[in-house]
Amino acid sequence: MRSSEEMAEILSRGIRRLYAPAEAVAVLPSGVRVERHPFCEFFFTIAGECRYLLNGELLTLSPGTLCWINAWIPHQYGFWPTGEAWGEQLWFSVHGGRIHYGFFRSRGDGSFLTGNSGGVLPEEYAPLFHQLTDAWRKDGDSSRMRLFFELVLREVACRLRSPVLSEGAGEAGIVSSVKSCIRNRNGANCSLAELERILGYSRSHLSHLFRTATGISIGEYINQVRLEYVERAVRHGMKQKEIASELGFASPAAFWLWRERRKRRELLPQSK
Repeated sequence: MRSSEEMAEILSRGIRRLYAPAEAVAVLPSGVRVERHPFCEFFFTIAGECRYLLNGELLTLSPGTLCWINAWIPHQYGFWPTGEAWGEQLWFSVHGGRIHYGFFRSRGDGSFLTGNSGGVLPEEYAPLFHQLTDAWRKDGDSSRMRLFFELVLREVACRLRSPVLSEGAGEAGIVSSVKSCIRNRNGANCSLAELERILGYSRSHLSHLFRTATGISIGEYINQVRLEYVERAVRHGMKQKEIASELGFASPAAFWLWRERRKRRELLPQSK
């Protein structure tokens, strides 16, 4: 992974190209793992040329490209670098009233690793993002959103350059990265072993930090994320088979059993 100063310099150069699908396509290609979820994401390509399937269109993303993925827009899971062994991306996800971010390195087999613990933008960024998104949906003008994304990139660049702005991001940043990873995957394939591989910290360290910061285990948080997704996906009209696949269950039957167990648990009286 590049040094903080190198990444800050790249981010400060701004956006060369912006992709922003307005509506989800009806027909998706087969044979590619595609995700749909109720929260928004956007990511910036720092280095390396990658192939990426966004809303049914196979894109070639060069450095300086930003992709904006609104809620329920289908997109590929993972990247496939073309000309280099590694690609580097800065990912943002909007959930819980905040905008979370993290740096990732993608490999030619579609897998990826975290670059550092990332962090969370100031709380005023998320309301502004939603206001500008609403305006874009009404008038179709993406220029204001582009300015917003430029602002966000410069904010992260300033943090990379300033130890003061980055101070306190350590453990809080790790917990934020765990949450973002789980939410970005809708809780699918988020075993402790997988989180350990992606984030680069031992599973015991991740478990301890997460419980200390949130009061619940990583497994409990995964179930919360899954339940939230189910509620919103059902309202969106998604079928049980598609929901099961999105959440990482081996079959619709396995998903149904998990959901029934969660329902029964909620009905049980809480011990004092």
